[in-house]
Amino acid sequence: MTESGEQLAGIREKLAKAKLIARYREGDRQGAFRTAKPSDPQLAAAFATEFAEDLRDSLRPTSQRRRAAILLQAAELLRGSPAAKSKEGTEAIAWLLAEATFAEERERNLRRGSQVLLALIFLGALLLLILALA
Repeated sequence: MTESGEQLAGIREKLAKAKLIARYREGDRQGAFRTAKPSDPQLAAAFATEFAEDLRDSLRPTSQRRRAAILLQAAELLRGSPAAKSKEGTEAIAWLLAEATFAEERERNLRRGSQVLLALIFLGALLLLILALA
Protein backbone atom coordinates (compact mmCIF):
# COMPACT_ATOMS: atom_id res chain seq x y z
CA MET A 1 0.00 0.00 0.00
CA THR A 2 1.27 3.46 -0.76
CA GLU A 3 2.08 5.95 1.93
CA SER A 4 -1.03 8.03 1.18
CA GLY A 5 -3.15 4.86 1.19
CA GLU A 6 -1.78 3.93 4.60
CA GLN A 7 -2.50 7.42 5.89
CA LEU A 8 -6.04 7.23 4.54
CA ALA A 9 -6.58 3.84 6.21
CA GLY A 10 -5.27 5.28 9.50
CA ILE A 11 -7.62 8.25 9.21
CA ARG A 12 -10.58 5.97 8.49
CA GLU A 13 -9.72 3.83 11.52
CA LYS A 14 -9.51 6.89 13.78
CA LEU A 15 -12.79 8.22 12.37
CA ALA A 16 -14.54 4.90 13.03
CA LYS A 17 -13.20 4.93 16.58
CA ALA A 18 -14.40 8.52 17.09
CA LYS A 19 -17.85 7.59 15.79
CA LEU A 20 -18.04 4.69 18.24
CA ILE A 21 -17.02 6.95 21.11
CA ALA A 22 -19.63 9.54 20.08
CA ARG A 23 -22.25 6.81 19.85
CA TYR A 24 -21.34 5.65 23.35
CA ARG A 25 -21.47 9.20 24.74
CA GLU A 26 -24.86 9.82 23.13
CA GLY A 27 -26.34 6.95 25.11
CA ASP A 28 -26.11 3.91 22.83
CA ARG A 29 -23.71 2.21 25.21
CA GLN A 30 -24.64 -1.35 24.41
CA GLY A 31 -24.59 -0.82 20.65
CA ALA A 32 -21.22 0.91 20.76
CA PHE A 33 -19.82 -1.85 22.97
CA ARG A 34 -21.08 -4.61 20.67
CA THR A 35 -19.70 -2.88 17.60
CA ALA A 36 -16.31 -2.24 19.21
CA LYS A 37 -15.98 -5.74 20.69
CA PRO A 38 -14.83 -7.57 17.52
CA SER A 39 -12.97 -4.68 15.89
CA ASP A 40 -11.35 -2.89 18.83
CA PRO A 41 -11.26 -4.94 22.05
CA GLN A 42 -9.38 -2.22 23.93
CA LEU A 43 -12.08 0.34 23.19
CA ALA A 44 -14.79 -2.18 24.13
CA ALA A 45 -12.96 -2.84 27.41
CA ALA A 46 -12.82 0.91 28.05
CA PHE A 47 -16.57 1.20 27.42
CA ALA A 48 -17.27 -1.70 29.77
CA THR A 49 -15.02 -0.29 32.48
CA GLU A 50 -16.64 3.13 32.31
CA PHE A 51 -20.10 1.60 32.54
CA ALA A 52 -19.00 -0.52 35.51
CA GLU A 53 -17.71 2.58 37.27
CA ASP A 54 -21.20 4.08 37.01
CA LEU A 55 -22.41 1.12 39.12
CA ARG A 56 -19.66 1.46 41.75
CA ASP A 57 -21.69 3.37 44.35
CA SER A 58 -24.90 1.39 44.00
CA LEU A 59 -26.16 -0.22 47.18
CA ARG A 60 -28.08 -2.92 45.33
CA PRO A 61 -26.42 -6.34 45.45
CA THR A 62 -27.55 -7.12 41.90
CA SER A 63 -25.81 -3.97 40.61
CA GLN A 64 -22.58 -5.06 42.26
CA ARG A 65 -22.89 -8.55 40.74
CA ARG A 66 -23.47 -6.94 37.35
CA ARG A 67 -20.48 -4.65 37.89
CA ALA A 68 -18.25 -7.63 38.68
CA ALA A 69 -19.43 -9.45 35.53
CA ILE A 70 -18.77 -6.37 33.37
CA LEU A 71 -15.29 -5.92 34.81
CA LEU A 72 -14.48 -9.59 34.23
CA GLN A 73 -15.66 -9.25 30.64
CA ALA A 74 -13.45 -6.18 30.18
CA ALA A 75 -10.46 -8.11 31.55
CA GLU A 76 -11.20 -10.95 29.15
CA LEU A 77 -11.35 -8.52 26.22
CA LEU A 78 -8.01 -7.04 27.19
CA ARG A 79 -6.43 -10.48 27.55
CA GLY A 80 -7.30 -11.16 23.93
CA SER A 81 -5.82 -7.92 22.62
CA PRO A 82 -2.20 -7.39 21.57
CA ALA A 83 -1.80 -4.78 24.35
CA ALA A 84 -2.16 -7.52 27.00
CA LYS A 85 1.54 -8.32 26.73
CA SER A 86 2.62 -4.79 27.62
CA LYS A 87 3.24 -3.64 31.18
CA GLU A 88 0.27 -1.26 31.04
CA GLY A 89 -1.98 -3.99 29.67
CA THR A 90 -0.96 -6.39 32.42
CA GLU A 91 -1.56 -3.71 35.06
CA ALA A 92 -4.96 -2.87 33.57
CA ILE A 93 -6.01 -6.52 33.62
CA ALA A 94 -4.82 -6.88 37.23
CA TRP A 95 -6.78 -3.76 38.22
CA LEU A 96 -9.92 -5.02 36.50
CA LEU A 97 -9.66 -8.37 38.28
CA ALA A 98 -9.09 -6.68 41.64
CA GLU A 99 -12.10 -4.40 41.11
CA ALA A 100 -14.24 -7.38 40.10
CA THR A 101 -13.24 -9.16 43.31
CA PHE A 102 -14.07 -6.02 45.28
CA ALA A 103 -17.51 -5.81 43.60
CA GLU A 104 -18.21 -9.48 44.39
CA GLU A 105 -17.24 -8.93 48.03
CA ARG A 106 -19.40 -5.83 48.20
CA GLU A 107 -22.33 -7.76 46.73
CA ARG A 108 -21.99 -10.42 49.44
CA ASN A 109 -21.78 -7.78 52.18
CA LEU A 110 -24.81 -5.88 50.86
CA ARG A 111 -26.81 -9.08 50.62
CA ARG A 112 -25.82 -10.05 54.17
CA GLY A 113 -26.65 -6.55 55.42
CA SER A 114 -30.09 -6.61 53.87
CA GLN A 115 -30.78 -10.01 55.45
CA VAL A 116 -29.77 -8.68 58.87
CA LEU A 117 -31.95 -5.60 58.37
CA LEU A 118 -34.96 -7.74 57.43
CA ALA A 119 -34.40 -9.95 60.47
CA LEU A 120 -34.28 -6.88 62.73
CA ILE A 121 -37.48 -5.51 61.20
CA PHE A 122 -39.17 -8.87 61.74
CA LEU A 123 -38.02 -9.01 65.37
CA GLY A 124 -39.18 -5.44 65.93
CA ALA A 125 -42.59 -6.22 64.50
CA LEU A 126 -42.79 -9.34 66.64
CA LEU A 127 -41.87 -7.32 69.74
CA LEU A 128 -44.54 -4.72 68.94
CA LEU A 129 -47.09 -7.48 68.51
CA ILE A 130 -46.15 -9.01 71.86
CA LEU A 131 -46.39 -5.61 73.57
CA ALA A 132 -49.74 -4.92 71.94
CA LEU A 133 -51.14 -8.23 73.19
CA ALA A 134 -49.78 -7.85 76.72
